[in-house]
Amino acid sequence: MNFVLAFVTALVLGCVCGAITGFFVANFRLSPFIVSMTMQLVYKGIALTITKSTPVAMTHPVLKAIYDIKLFGGMIPITFVLFIVLALLAEFILRKTQFGRNMFLVGGNINVSDNLGMKSSRYVWSAYILQGLFAAIAGVVMMTRTFSANGNIGAQSLLNVIPMVIVGGTSMAG
Repeated sequence: MNFVLAFVTALVLGCVCGAITGFFVANFRLSPFIVSMTMQLVYKGIALTITKSTPVAMTHPVLKAIYDIKLFGGMIPITFVLFIVLALLAEFILRKTQFGRNMFLVGGNINVSDNLGMKSSRYVWSAYILQGLFAAIAGVVMMTRTFSANGNIGAQSLLNVIPMVIVGGTSMAG
């Protein structure tokens, strides 16, 4: 398959998955933690069904080329530079645009944003769509490291991520 078409398809599917998850959180005000964990199981089940629970080897030359790009004498992979660029872009959008400031307001206290007349559910929904986009990008980057698509690749990540989120002070209520 054409790499660009596959990449765009992955990004679109990431946004769609984020939109579905965000729909339940934004419109029904369900617990973000519970909805995210539940939808993660749904998406993982779909992935395992499609791949028949076996890793799918990816030998596309573009993946190999991305893997081979290293900067500063082979010390820094290009995927790390991509992470830095995306983090700086997100920081700029969140700090310097009206959209970003509204996202901070909604994330800080959704009741206040509702009382101000903002369409809070749109901002919550857009946060989940962006999360799906970034997750899709992470999936493609992971494929450049493993050269395979595997529905179980992040199975152990939850054991690392959830304690970090809790220690970091994120409210489990959203």
